[in-house]
Amino acid sequence: MTLPGDPIHQWGYSKCNFPGSELYDVAHTIRFLRHKISKQMTNSNMHAWLSNYHIKHKFASPYRLQNFMGPDYKATYDKLLMLIDSLPGLMQDLFYKDAIEEFLDEHVLQFSAQYRNIMGGYTELIKNRAWAQRP
Repeated sequence: MTLPGDPIHQWGYSKCNFPGSELYDVAHTIRFLRHKISKQMTNSNMHAWLSNYHIKHKFASPYRLQNFMGPDYKATYDKLLMLIDSLPGLMQDLFYKDAIEEFLDEHVLQFSAQYRNIMGGYTELIKNRAWAQRP
């Protein structure tokens, strides 16, 4: 599995073939993504233009959203979805099913739910070419 843009892979630290090495790579990538996503979620533009209020009332400027979101947010989101899909398959040979479920709940799904909501709201809001008058 190749995960470009990940510092672990950038320096070539994960070229081992020990049992579970792919899982090790993915765990480090998740750690990297968690840090990146937490930085993205604290962006002041995120709070100003993509709050729950804006998503709920479909009130935001598509221009402003595209201006600060950029392709990096979408790439991070796509990488996160790819990891969520591949992780159980990598873990099933090494861990019991309940351990896999616990790991996913505690370390992956918990922080990805809010990001998934934000990205879903973003996709809906950029479809609009005009927005309603603010209540």
